[in-house]
Amino acid sequence: EIVSEKKIRFLKTHNALIAAHGKQFTSSKYSLGVIYIVRDPRNVITSIKNHYDFQNYEDAFKFLTDNNTYIWGFNNNFAKSQIITSWKINYLSWIEKNNHIKKILIKYEDLIEKPQETFKKIVGFVNQITNKNEEINLDKLKIAVESTNFENMQKIEETNQFEEKVHSEKSLKQKKFFHLGPKNNWKKSLNKETINKINSNCFEELKTLKYEI
Repeated sequence: EIVSEKKIRFLKTHNALIAAHGKQFTSSKYSLGVIYIVRDPRNVITSIKNHYDFQNYEDAFKFLTDNNTYIWGFNNNFAKSQIITSWKINYLSWIEKNNHIKKILIKYEDLIEKPQETFKKIVGFVNQITNKNEEINLDKLKIAVESTNFENMQKIEETNQFEEKVHSEKSLKQKKFFHLGPKNNWKKSLNKETINKINSNCFEELKTLKYEI
């Protein structure tokens, strides 16, 4: 059990902070803190369409807004399955309704536009919740940011060193996990109908997060 090991671990999840079958996903007993990365849902939908081989944005929109959305783990491994819910419920569960686990909200767009400043905030948050008083090493910070930029991650994927690579169920060919990244622009890729539907569904959250509406 992770708690008994008394070690700090970083775990990535897409799961919403909800209870399923009477069991809460996590609590302050198991989690020191949460680094929640949010992204404009109008760009998320493009990634969803590519990642899950959806034929059109209508199917991707249903995935994005369905409160019952979930994904199976690799080879239908139940232990690796995740209850995502909708983009809105996922965000609200971790940020608006979470009052028992320390959290920091990071916008994906800030990681792209001001990576060092944003990553410094993350490191500062981790130091705070782990009671570390050491100063942030700016040289290491710079190296960490530069080595994990989108172009470098694409190169790693191209050399088959990225474990989360995905294959198309239709063509059986490997798809790009690092697909568009910073080039993903909903103003260019989405039609007005899809934009209006997402704006309507996520209006309050878009406004709170200060995304353009």
